[in-house]
Amino acid sequence: LSHYNPPANVFGLMCVESNVTGGESTFRDQYSAALQLKANRPDLFEILATTPRRHRINTVTKKLWHHVQEEPIFVLKEGHLYRIVDLLPCLDEFHFVSNIDLETRKKWWEGYQLYRKYTENQNSIAKVKLNPGDIALVDNWRVSHGREAFNESADTKRHMYAFYMNWNHMQGRLLDTNIDETLELNEIED
Repeated sequence: LSHYNPPANVFGLMCVESNVTGGESTFRDQYSAALQLKANRPDLFEILATTPRRHRINTVTKKLWHHVQEEPIFVLKEGHLYRIVDLLPCLDEFHFVSNIDLETRKKWWEGYQLYRKYTENQNSIAKVKLNPGDIALVDNWRVSHGREAFNESADTKRHMYAFYMNWNHMQGRLLDTNIDETLELNEIED
């Protein structure tokens, strides 16, 4: 995916090898945090659902893809929460400051901080230690992903693959009855 919009809706993480202590993958339910914000502070939810902000993502080393998107964090479809695009580290700050008035920005930050506080609720976080051969697939429009710290030394190794795809790619692959199940992962070109 060299240029894409919106972000891929499936995030995958595959553990190739790991003998480290720690390094648990974390998955946070952003959707429930957004609904909590809507219930407790509908005014702030509205700001995050109506204020577009631009973000940019580039792969730095290989320049394989570039992503630019401009939309609110909470994307609504027919009045209902459809997807969450929380890419704050990639916020185009110049565009945000140049195109959004000061009062709206202040309310936006207030809403964003409260929403992020809700995402830190331990009841909404799953921590999973992936072992070699394990693959985790998550809804990238609902769940954020990260990892805990791990101890690394000369005797330890941690090798993970992260990938993105869209549900329709997975559905097409699963529904294709002519797939040779013996294909290795690196043989699949699509």
